[in-house]
Amino acid sequence: MGALSWIFTLLALNGAVMAVLLAVARINRIANGFLAALVGLISLRLAIYVLGFAGVYDDHPWITFAPLDASLAFGALLWLYVESLTRGLPPERWRLHLLPAGVQLAYSAAAFALPLDVKLRWFRGPHLDWIEPIGFIAVLGSCAAYLALCWRRQRAYQSWLDDTFANRERWRLAWLTAILGAFAVTLAFATTAAVINAFSVPVDYFGRTPVILASSLLAYLLGLLGWRHATVVLPPQPLTHALADAPDPRRSRPAAIFPAWAMRVETEGWWREEGLTLSQVAQRLGTSERTLSRGLSEGAGRNFNEFINGLRVEAVMRAISGGARDDLLSLAFDYGFSSKASFNRAFLRYTGTTPSLWRASAPQISPTGTSGAT
Repeated sequence: MGALSWIFTLLALNGAVMAVLLAVARINRIANGFLAALVGLISLRLAIYVLGFAGVYDDHPWITFAPLDASLAFGALLWLYVESLTRGLPPERWRLHLLPAGVQLAYSAAAFALPLDVKLRWFRGPHLDWIEPIGFIAVLGSCAAYLALCWRRQRAYQSWLDDTFANRERWRLAWLTAILGAFAVTLAFATTAAVINAFSVPVDYFGRTPVILASSLLAYLLGLLGWRHATVVLPPQPLTHALADAPDPRRSRPAAIFPAWAMRVETEGWWREEGLTLSQVAQRLGTSERTLSRGLSEGAGRNFNEFINGLRVEAVMRAISGGARDDLLSLAFDYGFSSKASFNRAFLRYTGTTPSLWRASAPQISPTGTSGAT
């Protein structure tokens, strides 16, 4: 057993361990289960190369077609993970998305059961000439399509968070972006290798080593990031049909009535509540979430997060100009921000500068109402 076989064995075992850790997580069981399946299947796919570099297929040709490859499930499982993570439940009829992988495994199992001489003739002929190239193209296409759906789902979820929550920094989800980015890089790497193999220099078994290593690192990264954030509970985004509103006579003119809504939000001081949501404000205003969201968009050109945090930033600015000597973080917490990161990001977006730089140059309002340099 050579060095490459040992390396791939360790990487495959590491992926298997990470898959088990994800599978036994007690929180987000559905989403973590899909990610565990993805990491486990990538590790299982690595077993083919472990056996190959160890010479097992040469010494024991009967093991050819052992059903170890379900790569047509890779993209689908990633998408099901993202969907379940952001919606709380997988899509209806989600099992249909795993059907191609089932067919893939059924083909391998049927070929594996063939008599040895028939199996080897099939492998060296139609399989290598037609089935494997077509299957590889299908895997790349499936992964690319599902990856595009994952990016779209993530963008839609981030937009919904901005439209719904005043404090959404805890759900910035940089780790999920890293997972999708790693999957995209590995897919691009495999696609490049496939193009080189098809149109330039044929890639032999050992020439696939870089792609195998990239897949191994992908399994490790997916498992590590997924496990580290396995207990993160995200607010589930409702399905579109669940957002239907009750009849609202003001729905046709939300922009016109928005100034009155904005004034009430400001004068009532609701914006200072740390966990304020679009739903709470809409209920207090006696309107629907959709109408309020539309009013924000058409009347202020902002989403809910930008509107509320804009009021908070303005309050901090007024306090500083009024001579408040509190440290900036205390002011931020007093006016509804839940973390330093959310305060700094909102302040920079609203003013174009950092809180400390703004404070250093801010004019001070004297008790008589005149301003002077600090």
